[in-house]
Amino acid sequence: MVIRVGVVGCGWFGRAHCRTYKTLSGVELAAVADRNKQKALEAARDYSCRAYSSLEEMLKREKLDAVSIAVTPQMLTRVAIEAAREGVGILLEKPLATSLSEYEELYKVVKKAGCMLMPGFIELFNPAYRALKNAIRCEIGELYLLSSKRIGWNPKREVKWEVGVIHDLAIHDIYLFRDICGEPSKISCRAGYILNSKFEDIAVITMEFPSGVLGIIETNWLTPTGERTLRATGSKGSAEVDFLAQSLDIKFRERTVKPHIRREEPLRVELQAFIDGIRRGEADLNEEDGLSVWKILQQAIDAARERL
Repeated sequence: MVIRVGVVGCGWFGRAHCRTYKTLSGVELAAVADRNKQKALEAARDYSCRAYSSLEEMLKREKLDAVSIAVTPQMLTRVAIEAAREGVGILLEKPLATSLSEYEELYKVVKKAGCMLMPGFIELFNPAYRALKNAIRCEIGELYLLSSKRIGWNPKREVKWEVGVIHDLAIHDIYLFRDICGEPSKISCRAGYILNSKFEDIAVITMEFPSGVLGIIETNWLTPTGERTLRATGSKGSAEVDFLAQSLDIKFRERTVKPHIRREEPLRVELQAFIDGIRRGEADLNEEDGLSVWKILQQAIDAARERL
């Protein structure tokens, strides 16, 4: 069975979805859509598919099984609701929405429509993260602390992203911490508003879990060089993953182990999982995961703004 997909949003990441779908067996990239018709035409030319200026037009003319939605954050929910009402499977890029109430509106539509929605939590599909989880399970003993650093010079407001760094970067570590430890029992956040007073550029989020594990997330848009790391500290040692290098260091008192990790493109692994879910009628990640992550995210945002 060939799965026919469309991509909504022809910016750099929407084009990455197009490129990746073209490499997957049993998948046909049928169409792309973008409000900027020129961008849609360019993507359609480059990836040998049809171009539309709206999702509505694309769904009317194409028989699609699924869509990837990679538009600006303020448009994500609106576009996803439109797709859900048509009953197609949805891969929705982060941050999924710009507020919890916005996501809850989408959640209700998805439940009513009975369609599949998979959040684009890409780092879950990074092979280095899978190695980290194995180290937590088998190598470093009782887990005490998770600490992450996700920083770099990349203010998305320059490309009309009307959100702050918590939506853009911290969300990755929020869903990773939740994947490791479950739902947190307490969340606090301090943020800095450097470039303007509406959206945070710096955030430090702390999370406490019922197991006693403490989580610390450091994120900002102001550091000149990028870093994407997560360290797990346990009773026997620690394990630190570098998401960009796809490497893992497992450190004990007298030695460091560097397990071999077979490099894979996380987006390709993620989209293959999405397609597999479309075939099964059920994804490994779904709208429930999105809701849980957004509840944590909203608490962090609210805690940051309380201190303004």
